[in-house]
Amino acid sequence: MDSLDIRVLSDALAWRTAGHAVTLVTVVQTWGSAPRPPGALLAVRDDGLVSGSVSGGCVEDDLIARTKAAFTNLVAHSATTAAPAQPHTLPSEIVYGVSKEEAARFGLPCGGTLRLVHEPLQDASWITDLLARTDAHQLVSRSLNMATGAITLGGAQRGQDIAYDGQTLTTVFGPKWRLLLIGAGQLSQAVAQMAGMLDFEVLVCDPREDYAATLDLRVVQRLLGMPDDVVREMLPDPHTAIVALTHDPKLDDMALLEALKSEAFYVGALGSGRTQAARKQRLAEHFDMTEAELDRLHGPWAPKRRPRLRCRYWRRSCRSKTQEWLQGLPTRLAPCRARQRFKRRRAAPWPGPGARARRAATLGSIRAWRVATAAPRSIPAKSAPSHRLGAGSQPLRRNATR
Repeated sequence: MDSLDIRVLSDALAWRTAGHAVTLVTVVQTWGSAPRPPGALLAVRDDGLVSGSVSGGCVEDDLIARTKAAFTNLVAHSATTAAPAQPHTLPSEIVYGVSKEEAARFGLPCGGTLRLVHEPLQDASWITDLLARTDAHQLVSRSLNMATGAITLGGAQRGQDIAYDGQTLTTVFGPKWRLLLIGAGQLSQAVAQMAGMLDFEVLVCDPREDYAATLDLRVVQRLLGMPDDVVREMLPDPHTAIVALTHDPKLDDMALLEALKSEAFYVGALGSGRTQAARKQRLAEHFDMTEAELDRLHGPWAPKRRPRLRCRYWRRSCRSKTQEWLQGLPTRLAPCRARQRFKRRRAAPWPGPGARARRAATLGSIRAWRVATAAPRSIPAKSAPSHRLGAGSQPLRRNATR
């Protein structure tokens, strides 16, 4: 997968080949807050279609309007005059956000300022040459003469950045960084795609043919040989990263032995914290790796989850809300409980004679057990009131018949 700038140039070449007029816009300098770095590209077609960006969407609309107006004026001038309009074919400089009012108008964040080079694309042959060189994993420098619009391609060095002095604009295309992946599994292929979008030259080393057969050679370049020999021959520099992803000590350790002694700015290996500790112990005991060399090894090779910090105000608020919710819970659940009791009563069958007999027997057994286990106590006999009971009379019953 190509980087964003290479994709912009590919779109511009396709549009120019189809007969459209195309303008390239390059970020040459920024002040303050800027979402896109110097060297970012934007291609604008004559009908307003764009590829890439030079900001977070703040100034693209104005650039589209400027480009369409310039193409309209060029067409009108060509229709009325036989001579071509030369001023519209030369590069020019555009600055956004010089004043606070202009920054607020275009929505530039935090009062940032953008300095852009507006370049009408006349001859697109240099794009074909540049894309061929970058496909061969070469670094290419492109120099634009602001006075004449002439473009010159040349070689570039790692670490070379964009340069602009008002007369010449020099930009660098191609893989500015190298990433060596030990292993050609599915994880390595996913990492290779992401690294390709970030202008990394992705190299893969895996002596296992079964895994290497699935590599997409359009995205990565396979290096043949054993991992330790490959790392030693490629001469890692401060622009090289090496990551071991096979999870096989026989292959990962071979690459780490040479990578930890090289000038690579990053060396990592796949595995958990326990696996990483065992790996460091193995390298120190059997291969005499020093503590300084082992400290360069990054692992576990995955982003760590940061703990979720809570302030005391947040905890106090959550505690009070929880208490309020629990206090109102019985009130909210009372109708539900009453409804459940009603449903259970309706669903329960009406007790028949057998059920009543069993219930009476059970209650009688419970009463007998209570009487047998209860402690004896004296209960005074109650005498009936004299004014209600006469001599030889029986106490009145509630349901006595009259």
